[in-house]
Amino acid sequence: MKGILSHLLSSGLLATGIAIAASTLTTTSAQAFVINSQLTGDPRPGNPDNLIVDVTIATGADAGLAANQALWTIDLNSPDHPNIKLDGFFFNLANSIQTLVSFSGYNPAAWSVISPINNAQGSGSADFQFGLNDPPGNSNNVTNSQNLSFIMTSSGGALTLTDFLNAPVSTSNDNILGSGQMGTHLQSLNARPGESTSGFAFGDYEDHDVTVPEPGTTAALSLFALGSVGLLNKRKGNKELN
Repeated sequence: MKGILSHLLSSGLLATGIAIAASTLTTTSAQAFVINSQLTGDPRPGNPDNLIVDVTIATGADAGLAANQALWTIDLNSPDHPNIKLDGFFFNLANSIQTLVSFSGYNPAAWSVISPINNAQGSGSADFQFGLNDPPGNSNNVTNSQNLSFIMTSSGGALTLTDFLNAPVSTSNDNILGSGQMGTHLQSLNARPGESTSGFAFGDYEDHDVTVPEPGTTAALSLFALGSVGLLNKRKGNKELN
């Protein structure tokens, strides 16, 4: 066995086998990640506050999808506004991926992504790359009890954190409202006398969890190497018998 290992090492076969295995494992275990963000508002006088919208973006295996796909979930989480509904959700992506993405799998099904969004409703003239607006019909309402979700697919290969974290920021002309990489316009709010019944919430791509490829790479490479040794040993034995 030592002689065979020496032969494998000297011939480069073992290194080649390990390199091939590593390449295969890297290709099939693309890194997945989850982004958890929260959009909040509305700080402007005359607009209801305590607007809370949770946005989760799960990519690849973390969402049961391919490495070039992400599942978006927009979750209204505003108990101070029991009748709240989503009028529009707006977002930006890194400029390098902006033209490479498509969208599908909407729930509720009547929603869809349009691009671009100029002067997003309620935002104080903020522009976004992408947006979804509330379609007609009560069955399409997104509320505290009904999330909005959709799938994003990139034709440019596996998604990366920088596709989101490097997205440009959209800024309101109203300095009090501020800016963000994402925004939401919300309606049917519990307004105090003299307040609007709608408001806007901004947010950024914030916390994220990266899924490291499952352990076992070393074991897999070892098995591959031992398999190579066994195969060459068998061939050597067959030659000696002949």
